Amino acid sequence: MAATPQSVESTTATTSVRAVQKPVTTTEVDEKKTKPKRDCRTMWSARVAFLRTKRAIAGITVFVVIAIILISLGGTHVLDGHWRSKIPEEGSQKTSPQSNGRRQFPGSIKNGTALRIMALGASTAKGENSPDDNGFRRQLRDELTALGAPVNMVGSVKFGNMLDNECEAQGGARISEVFNRAKRVVPEMQPNVFLINAGVNNALQLFEMDTAGRDMENMVNYLLDASPRSFVVISTLLTNTLESCEQYMLQVNEQLWDVFAKLEREGKWVLMADMHHSGNDPDAITPDEITPDGTHPTAEAYNKMGHIFAKAVQRADKLGYIQVPVPNGIPDDGNAAALAEQEQNQDQPLVKRIAAASENAVRFLSAEEGRTRFMLHKRKWCGVPDKK
Repeated sequence: MAATPQSVESTTATTSVRAVQKPVTTTEVDEKKTKPKRDCRTMWSARVAFLRTKRAIAGITVFVVIAIILISLGGTHVLDGHWRSKIPEEGSQKTSPQSNGRRQFPGSIKNGTALRIMALGASTAKGENSPDDNGFRRQLRDELTALGAPVNMVGSVKFGNMLDNECEAQGGARISEVFNRAKRVVPEMQPNVFLINAGVNNALQLFEMDTAGRDMENMVNYLLDASPRSFVVISTLLTNTLESCEQYMLQVNEQLWDVFAKLEREGKWVLMADMHHSGNDPDAITPDEITPDGTHPTAEAYNKMGHIFAKAVQRADKLGYIQVPVPNGIPDDGNAAALAEQEQNQDQPLVKRIAAASENAVRFLSAEEGRTRFMLHKRKWCGVPDKK
């Protein structure tokens, strides 16, 4: 069949179109192969990675904020009261037998746990210059027994007209000497309450001033170790009205506060009874409540001291520091024991009663020994001229 002119023209046009197409080179093929393909999987992987990065940044931000809050609370001691009882500092359990985790013999005033109290110190703890020689101990005992707790004041020294009049105190003693006395009696008597008023003679004698705080710390640690069911109340020194003496009382008090803060941080069962009027206790002793000797409190001030100590014992009770005392034969009620002793002594001959009384009159040194030591160290009493 012969081709028509129209079909020939169509064939010619098609051939010409094919002829003008640009041939594909090898370079262009390679470029197509190497050009990255942004398929769905690649796009989702990128999005997931971005989300993970945002999540990590958010987590780090939350962690930093929490850390800042905890540091702020720690700096303001908001957490101290909660954590201190649960997380003692490293090594504190080794040095303190009665950390909260080892409270094995719990007691309380409400439940009638006996309080075996040892008052440690010098003339003020002993009660010298008070009208009845009982000092603060009578007021202290009356307040605690009124709460329902049996009380026995213990020590090797009997002083005062009250029945339960034992203590471990001697006039003129510095902290180191009070410590030495404690070593002789604490292991046997095992008090569960220690009340310390010591350091006045360090200040008055200007002797062992630099070591007052260290000596107090050593004594407190010893008491807690030697009598594991106990707690300790340290008291600040009273104000002093002798010329130039007050500054030395304040120096000792500063050391005592530092010691208390350190022991408290270590989780030790220690409290502070502030007797100095510069503190916040409204019952603290003021200068007009000091006797003319400049050092000892008046009768009313002694009673205030007893009240402050009683408040400290009640605070210890709330903290869970009171434990049942060691059953070593010492009666729970000191008054009952004293009455029984009086009845027994009435049946003894006079010579035996005199001998028994002399055994209770324990002293640190004889008068001659004291004078010799005084001259050796050439002590100078603050505010008082040297006596030849």
